[in-house]
Amino acid sequence: MQHLTEQQEIDIYAIDKFHQLTGMVSRYLKVRAMIDYKEVHDPANIVKHVLVVNDSWQLMTPREQEEVLFFNPDWKMAKKLADRINKLEK
Repeated sequence: MQHLTEQQEIDIYAIDKFHQLTGMVSRYLKVRAMIDYKEVHDPANIVKHVLVVNDSWQLMTPREQEEVLFFNPDWKMAKKLADRINKLEK
């Protein structure tokens, strides 16, 4: 049995929370957008992998990441991010 490192556990936890959020965001979207994970090396981010849209821009601010990771994704946040994507895609 292989044990995960602390960083691997954090990454799995974060990706699970972000995956829940992307499902919620996709229900609000009015445009077609590719939401994916990208590894970034920015000290402002809590985690290494962040959500990006259309492989170009980071979807969430570090503060929003904290909110999702510590308090779980919610519909209010999902609507806010979907509106952000709709504005940027126009």
